[in-house]
Amino acid sequence: MKKTIFRNINVLIVTALLICSVISTYIFSRLTFNNNVNNMLYSLQLVDYSIDYEQDLRAQIDLVNEKTLESDSRMTVISLEGQVIADSSVDNLQENHLDRKEVRDAIHEGVGKEVRYSSTIHKNMLYVAYLSEHDVIIRLSVPYSGLTDYLKMAIPGIGISIIISLGLSVLFARYIAKKVSEPLEEISLQLLSIEENDPVFKKHTYEYTELNNIASVTDRLANKINQTIASLKREKNKVHYILDNMQEGMIVVDEDNSVILINHAANMMFNCEGVDKGLPIESYIQERKILKRIKSDNVYETFHLGDKYFSIHKAKIDSGVFKNSTIVLFLDVTPEEMAMKMKQMFFSNASHELKTPLTSIQGYAELLNQHLINDEVQKDEFVHRILKETKNMTRLINDILVISKLENHQTMPDIQLLHLNLIIEDIFHTLSPMANDRGIHLICHSENVDFYGDLEQMNQLFTNLLSNSIKYGRDGGWVSVKFNLETDSLKIIVEDNGIGIPKEDIPHLTERFYRVDKGRTKAIEGTGLGLAIVKHIVQLYEGDLKIESVLGIGTKTTIYLKNMKKDVL
Repeated sequence: MKKTIFRNINVLIVTALLICSVISTYIFSRLTFNNNVNNMLYSLQLVDYSIDYEQDLRAQIDLVNEKTLESDSRMTVISLEGQVIADSSVDNLQENHLDRKEVRDAIHEGVGKEVRYSSTIHKNMLYVAYLSEHDVIIRLSVPYSGLTDYLKMAIPGIGISIIISLGLSVLFARYIAKKVSEPLEEISLQLLSIEENDPVFKKHTYEYTELNNIASVTDRLANKINQTIASLKREKNKVHYILDNMQEGMIVVDEDNSVILINHAANMMFNCEGVDKGLPIESYIQERKILKRIKSDNVYETFHLGDKYFSIHKAKIDSGVFKNSTIVLFLDVTPEEMAMKMKQMFFSNASHELKTPLTSIQGYAELLNQHLINDEVQKDEFVHRILKETKNMTRLINDILVISKLENHQTMPDIQLLHLNLIIEDIFHTLSPMANDRGIHLICHSENVDFYGDLEQMNQLFTNLLSNSIKYGRDGGWVSVKFNLETDSLKIIVEDNGIGIPKEDIPHLTERFYRVDKGRTKAIEGTGLGLAIVKHIVQLYEGDLKIESVLGIGTKTTIYLKNMKKDVL
């Protein structure tokens, strides 16, 4: 072993010196190259800052080239389309430079560089391009000798170093071989003992600092490997945690539509938990309409699955671990789809509700217009009905406008101090004729309660609640309202001893145009939007609405509204 070490040390020293010389030469050359690039880039930035793009660019860059740069240097201004705008050396500006590497890199990365032979001045040139804020490329080129010329100067020094190394290696090889062989064998055995998945290095102290350094570096590398493995495991766990806790379903398929990755949400969505990876996507998803959408060229599709709506988003992967694969995301768009359906239903119901009075008005008007009615009493009755239907349609349109503004947040409360008892007094006065016709007694249990809110909205809220209680109340019965302040909220209770509401209908009462008993309610005037308006007003005040009812006993509506005093102050 000693002879081998003796021989190898001689070869190693010479080889190492040669390699070091070459590497040093290369590194120095690269450093020189990078320094040249940085200097050229700095010059380009100064030029970009100093020139006026509204003036003659050729004259300006010629001036810069003449005063600050070498005679063989060349400066070019190029558009983003590759067209030469100005050049300090060439008058022909027809050639397109978009195929130049430095130009492409500058467009995509901001800076580009390349060394190539210039057919213009017949030299190897270093080209550096810079993307200006003025949406042009400024390029500077200078002669570049490269590594070859530097090696010509370095070869004599390398030769001398080799000769000296041979002499020194002969003198010290035996001594080094003896001192190094045993520690090297020990270190070699230690390195061989390092396991791939659990690197462990037992560090020892040796006579030579170099061997101790090798041992220390090896020990640090073993520790770094352990840390890297632990970090990769943590990152892997993070990725798995994110994928498994995503609400959106995700499937990654290769170019053959075989599944590479599928997360928990997608497994639950398509009920394919436990299916092995690597199988065709048909093994996970059986619905043909969904498979068709996944395999189509469209990057966005929507489908219906169970009681939910999902949108499919696809994206190609051009690099990385999943290169040439496709990510398929399944997003739950049920709220958006339901909102769209509700909007369509709203317009359908609104048009239906408007069509009924219009039909009646048209019928009565045609009879009057054709002079088929001679009885003056009957004529007056028809006119009365026309006016009545017109008022009903006006109320409906007004309610539609109100609820539309509330839903689209087009109206903001005009906050002011309100005396609720005065508001209730005015509403009672307005609704008294309706209540008196039914013998219903209106009661207010509260006095002197002040609240910060919008006057019109409070009138709408109380009027809709009280008029509903009167309309569906019991003849000879009562309707009561009471309110009081609780901390930062206003509590409102509207109660009656009317006919009551079936339990199954209560969740739907705030839906637009919803009627509990369509046969009975046809005879009751109303737009079907009152409680829907109330609901939106309550939401506007960050409040809460609760309806309780028992058939044959009555209905109780409890509302909490945020006091807007703090927002005002």
